[in-house]
Amino acid sequence: MDRRSEPNRSAIYATTLVAFLAIAGIAVVDPILPAIGEAIGVTAWQVELLFTAYIAVMAVGMIPATLASGRFGFKPVLITGVSVV
Repeated sequence: MDRRSEPNRSAIYATTLVAFLAIAGIAVVDPILPAIGEAIGVTAWQVELLFTAYIAVMAVGMIPATLASGRFGFKPVLITGVSVV
């Protein structure tokens, strides 16, 4: 097998780690949502809806970010994303 056709192992490991951390971040926030709802005076359903909308926007936003990183490069897209957030 040619070295060029071998997948980039560092990229695979980094993607796996980031996916794990994203899911772990959701798992950490989810149990405290009722307390957040009480603090801002909304029902549990409303705070779950807000959290679901946040996750959906992040998931949909990853598609154009991925396309942009292929076109403009990873670093400018990362810097833009961090600046926007």
